[in-house]
Amino acid sequence: MRIAFLHTRFLPRGGIEGYIDGLARRLIAAGHEVHGFCHFAEPPVPEGLVLRRLPRPPLPRALDVLLFAETARRAPARAGGFDIIHGFGKTYAQDVYTEAGGCLADVLEATLPAAPSGLRRTLKRLGPHRRAVEWIERRRYGRPPGPLGTGHVLAVSRLCREQVERRYPGRSGTVEVLYPPVDATALAEARAGKGRAALRERLRVSPQELLCLFVGSGYGRKGLAAFLGAIARLAAAGVRARGVVLGRERPSVEAAFRAEAVSLGLGALVRFEGFSAEVPLYLAAADLLVLPTRFDAFGMVVLEAMAAGVPPVVSARAGAAEVVRDGETGAVVRDPLDAEELAARIRALAPREVRAKVGVAAAREAGRFSWEANVRRVVEVYETAAAEKRPDALTLAAPATILPG
Repeated sequence: MRIAFLHTRFLPRGGIEGYIDGLARRLIAAGHEVHGFCHFAEPPVPEGLVLRRLPRPPLPRALDVLLFAETARRAPARAGGFDIIHGFGKTYAQDVYTEAGGCLADVLEATLPAAPSGLRRTLKRLGPHRRAVEWIERRRYGRPPGPLGTGHVLAVSRLCREQVERRYPGRSGTVEVLYPPVDATALAEARAGKGRAALRERLRVSPQELLCLFVGSGYGRKGLAAFLGAIARLAAAGVRARGVVLGRERPSVEAAFRAEAVSLGLGALVRFEGFSAEVPLYLAAADLLVLPTRFDAFGMVVLEAMAAGVPPVVSARAGAAEVVRDGETGAVVRDPLDAEELAARIRALAPREVRAKVGVAAAREAGRFSWEANVRRVVEVYETAAAEKRPDALTLAAPATILPG
């Protein structure tokens, strides 16, 4: 099949970007022709991917978003047409769309209180960028499938599906949940390697101490305040726990959280490591992953932690909580702002034998979310969408061979 991917950027890492990269590689390996329509790409791009960079003149952020949505709508036809057009970001005209962010109004409702200033909250709530994104969203879901609407929708969680169907009743019953895949083998190998002891030594964490890992850019939304509060409560209760924080943040915001950690007496107990592309290595060194997020459409690091045998403690406001069996493969925290509840759930998983049992169950559960199964389902949706679009003209190739891993 000739397939067009629509997304502003193509990167070999990240949440939706990492998924696009992995999906493109596997589709190309299976014999499909994949073109990527984007504003920019960072190497290494998948071998065989045809990159088509769309024009990007210097524009304000809102106009930049609208320009991409419109040029991405027109460009595939100009490139000779495609059997399938698959959108992943702020686009509105495609045969298949992966909903990996949630509806804007719901996202803002959950995350605006974490914005660091009143001005920033006002801009997010009323600014032109919000209006541009809402305009695109209404056209994606508020119009029937066709040149100006979206056909099949694959949501990364029930949380996302429920938002779409509640905001756009015409979509009720039409959104399918397809959880992201994880490379469980690579994560398990990282856990079994020698990097765990070396990294813990560099972090000055003894084998007897509980290492809690926080991963996420945007510390306010991801719940870093609750994480710090929980570590402080564990220390006060005599639990030998340490915290490591990974992720990007503006220098002023990071400085404020560092100061908060010091004020809580955590200067020697919590390390801020900044952004790292070596999340699997940190997972290998960690005892627990802690993600008290205010909102995440999914939260891929939760599934990665499970695949590595690291029990996650995750907020119920993350889509990834749907793949965690509370008390069996991790812990689900009802209120991400409640540091007391968070500390209690961490403490329940602190004993080594409990962590070992839960970690084994978590790794087994993560094995269900394989790349092979995910790509197989995506291709099935492609075949259905292509037949609906051109039932008499399109002759599908023989069933694709999807490579595992």
